Amino acid sequence: MNNFSLFTCIIVTILLINLQSCKSPTASHNNDNITLSLNDVSCTEAWLNVEVQSVSSPVMLTIKSGSQVLYTTSLSGSDSLIYIDSLLPNKNYSLQGFYTTNPGNGIGSIQQTTNKLTIQTMDTTSSNFTWTEYEFGSQAGSSNLNDAAIINNTDIWVVGYININDTIYNAINWDGKNWNSQSIPYYHQGQAYYSSLYSINAFNKSDIWFEAGINWDGHQFKTIPVNIDFPSHVIKLWGNSDNDLYIVGNNGLIAHRGTDGNWQKLYSGTTTDLRDIWGSTNGKTVWACGYSNNYSQSCILKYDGNIWSTLWEKQSNQTPPYGFLVSTLWAGSKYLYVGAADGIYRNALIGNGSTHKVLSLPSGPHRIRGIAENNIVVACDDESIWYFNGASWFKETQSTLLKPLYSIAVSTNTIVAVGFDATTINTQGIILVGRRN
Repeated sequence: MNNFSLFTCIIVTILLINLQSCKSPTASHNNDNITLSLNDVSCTEAWLNVEVQSVSSPVMLTIKSGSQVLYTTSLSGSDSLIYIDSLLPNKNYSLQGFYTTNPGNGIGSIQQTTNKLTIQTMDTTSSNFTWTEYEFGSQAGSSNLNDAAIINNTDIWVVGYININDTIYNAINWDGKNWNSQSIPYYHQGQAYYSSLYSINAFNKSDIWFEAGINWDGHQFKTIPVNIDFPSHVIKLWGNSDNDLYIVGNNGLIAHRGTDGNWQKLYSGTTTDLRDIWGSTNGKTVWACGYSNNYSQSCILKYDGNIWSTLWEKQSNQTPPYGFLVSTLWAGSKYLYVGAADGIYRNALIGNGSTHKVLSLPSGPHRIRGIAENNIVVACDDESIWYFNGASWFKETQSTLLKPLYSIAVSTNTIVAVGFDATTINTQGIILVGRRN
């Protein structure tokens, strides 16, 4: 074969190889048309933002960590949020998306990749607590404790009604060494009045609200009159500041304290006794719930900054998804946790808003609180306390009949629950303190 023929064969072979490569359905091509970024992460979950720039829909997107497939979805061509729930606590993941496009023009399908995204899941927290129980009162009369607030390890407040040998107190303060009973007055027209306190909300050690009319400024208790008709004890408070504070009470009562320092009554649309309230971190969404004393009514309300609407209302003894009644709620960044008569339910705040039961309880919960998705506590009617560490629920205290816990507070390493002991003729107030080992 002459040199010219050999050269011609080589050129033809190269052209054929290139043509086949262009038509290959598995050709890999890095492209930034789809971009991944982290929205949020928990111990076992991740929420990813998917930004779509110029991809013909629909596109099947597969998220992998190494060779492990974590998620597959069909993209419609618009930005979306995807949810992965198969992760392990305290682990680094290198995530990347893979998808196939078909640009046409006889080129064939092209496999493309997103950017690589490194995330780390939250670690679980320890459920190993040492518990101490304190009792307050005397056989001179009944005592009960209603609510608690933790400022720090040397400053804890509890409120209620305490009868010690016919001397009446309505608050107890832990100073790091001892519990000190106090009588906090409410002044009206120069006259001091002392009554049981139902609720407390502490922003810091120098800004603590006792119900709605008494404020501790770090030096003294100040009476701040409620300038509206609110014929009920304040059963619970929640807010982001003094100028964004909500209160709830019996017969559907709700009020808000704004930047001018005045209270404004808000229309709830219900006559149900409201027993708990909580809001989002930015304060744009607020939820409230409760039930009537005869259990005939129960509801969950939601406030969007303009109006209160009903999310759920009892229609019968078993109204899905919560059943008989709801008593308490708490919201994290992605979930609304609801305490019902038979357990704890978790309602997704994004996506399809699905509701799932995450904990069955033999005794009804009175209060659920948390500071993060890996540090959530529940106080129940039988003195039991349950703890969620981000992956699993743990029963912290044993069940005891006639010792209901009405409220609970949690900080990074401390849990405080309060209620009363009805095993004696006159009930005694009880405080359970758990300190993480």
